[in-house]
Amino acid sequence: MNDGRPVIAPGQSFTLGEDTANNVGIVTATDPDSGDTLQSWQVKGGTGAYKFTIDPNTGNIIVADASAIDFANTPSYTLTLFVGDGKLPSHDEGVTINIPDKINLCHKGLTISVSKNAASSHVAHGDEVGTCSSGPGRSDDHGTGN
Repeated sequence: MNDGRPVIAPGQSFTLGEDTANNVGIVTATDPDSGDTLQSWQVKGGTGAYKFTIDPNTGNIIVADASAIDFANTPSYTLTLFVGDGKLPSHDEGVTINIPDKINLCHKGLTISVSKNAASSHVAHGDEVGTCSSGPGRSDDHGTGN
């Protein structure tokens, strides 16, 4: 069989809260064989396993359990990923998800930016990590979100 493996681009990183609510970003990969479709994305491990997951069809990293994220004390999480093309799997590749000092949250349809120290309490009250899909945003310099 003369088939090339898919390749996940090395060195990819994402900043939590920059994408829309509960989305982190789409991982980039290529396949050397024309006509092959990237599929079966999976998280194999890393410090962010179970906190984050990946859409098996698109490679979009998704917040799986925001309450498990230590926003205040963990500067970043890693995920070990692989993808297939229906014939061969890629080699494992790591991506990094960085936690910024100010994080965007979707709070009752409004995008707010709060201190990473306040993010956990907002998530506990139902706010989603990331920007709202539409509507104006505001900065909450006090981190209360009220």
